Amino acid sequence: MWDESIEGIKKHLITWSKHSNLTILAERQNGLDGELTGKMDHLVCFLPGTIALALTHGATLEEARKSSTWGRKQEQDLILAEELMKTCWGMYLVTPTGLAPEITYFNLDNPPRSWNLTDPNWEMPRSAEFDNDPAAPWRQDYDIHLNDVHNLQRPETVESLFYMWRITGDVKYRQWGWQMFQSFLAHTAVYDDHGKVVGYSSIESISTVDGNNRLIAGSKTAKRDNMEGFWFAETLKYMYLLFDDEISDWSNPEKVVFNTEAHILPRFDIGSEGKVWKTGWTRKERLISQPG
Repeated sequence: MWDESIEGIKKHLITWSKHSNLTILAERQNGLDGELTGKMDHLVCFLPGTIALALTHGATLEEARKSSTWGRKQEQDLILAEELMKTCWGMYLVTPTGLAPEITYFNLDNPPRSWNLTDPNWEMPRSAEFDNDPAAPWRQDYDIHLNDVHNLQRPETVESLFYMWRITGDVKYRQWGWQMFQSFLAHTAVYDDHGKVVGYSSIESISTVDGNNRLIAGSKTAKRDNMEGFWFAETLKYMYLLFDDEISDWSNPEKVVFNTEAHILPRFDIGSEGKVWKTGWTRKERLISQPG
């Protein structure tokens, strides 16, 4: 089912931005025969980590590449995960606050390019490097609409950063996560009258800051007086795990599954005889008191 799904995504939804080859998971809002729209919700950014997890089953990339089933297709899917991860990171890097909008649109070719599933020698395009030049081509590919400038402290990008770091070992994913964390601290923290942090709030806009790179009070960038439950349950949990050097059984993607809200569940061994759906935990025999 996963293989069919990812091939369908490649065939119908993957495209690249016009100026810098950013990989986009686009939408077809009017069906498969409809127009491809260069729109990505922040929610989509769970996918890079999920692709990497599917490729290695939670093992490191070094170990996965030793498998006899690893080949060109797996390498191409790894590039897809890496490039989608970079696109999601760019949603943060492109804004003045360093925080991503709820939705980002992208400038595409006309007609949009598509994944070539027929040419065995086809290579997936790679994106240009991000640089700090305000006029850099990659910045021209991000198109943030006024209705989408709010930030709800969502976890999907850091979730994928966690998986990409654990699986590839590439330190850049930690570096990106640290920059994101610093931006959350700078722009979403709520203080009491004594300057003590008492919480973190969603914000109205990721674009307007004052000369000290702080959100301008009283403007559309004001805090929403609202802290989503997933800020603690997911965003901060994945931040913690991203910087945790100890890979414990409870946080090892080879041994556990993080569900949609990042609750940790043991992986079932469903293939071995006598172990179908066995979790490794056993229920104690219930003691029944006897009459007399």
